[in-house]
Amino acid sequence: MVHERGDFESDLTAEEGSTFEHTFESAGTYLYYCAPHLGFGMRGAVVVE
Repeated sequence: MVHERGDFESDLTAEEGSTFEHTFESAGTYLYYCAPHLGFGMRGAVVVE
């Protein structure tokens, strides 16, 4: 997971069951993409209210 503006990025791992945490400090919509699968259009958004 990589934030499109570079605010956060998870480690790249193939380990089953791995997790990633990020604490959002302010409300907003944070767009991200999956670095290894970007060519397949794997993108998402986190909405913080």
